[in-house]
Amino acid sequence: MIIRNATPDDAPALARISVDAWRWAYDGIVEASVLARMSYDAREEGWHKQFQLRKQNQSFQVAEVEGVIAGFIITGAHREASPRVDGELYAIYLRPDFVGKGIGSALFEAGRQSLIANGFREMMIWCFEENHRARAFYESKGGQLAARKLFRLVNREYPEVGYLFTLK
Repeated sequence: MIIRNATPDDAPALARISVDAWRWAYDGIVEASVLARMSYDAREEGWHKQFQLRKQNQSFQVAEVEGVIAGFIITGAHREASPRVDGELYAIYLRPDFVGKGIGSALFEAGRQSLIANGFREMMIWCFEENHRARAFYESKGGQLAARKLFRLVNREYPEVGYLFTLK
């Protein structure tokens, strides 16, 4: 496995991972109709926009296993005004067939190191409150439950929890 910076050429694979991971991870959490409406084409277009709008302190990284992109992580400055927290892990997703093979841990560490290299001192991660698999992963990495909020998706609000990490 190698971890490398993502490029715009990776957009089709990133789109597939985004859609497939959401459908797998959020089944029973997010309304089925929302998951069913997700499309690879729309997500690929979204990825191309993300690459164009990427800020200097943001990192887009992928994990490759035998030439196949197995997952990705995006990190950067915390998106909410906070005097306490400066960094954020925006997204970490794997192809469902690569879950449980250590790839998520490798991506997590790569994202953590990227934030440290960019001078960030803390990292916040948000996830759906009902996503017990992700919560267990973040807790196993030392995350401390630090915040709660509502996330609006389509016409519904979903409770989210935030995990705080001190970066060293």
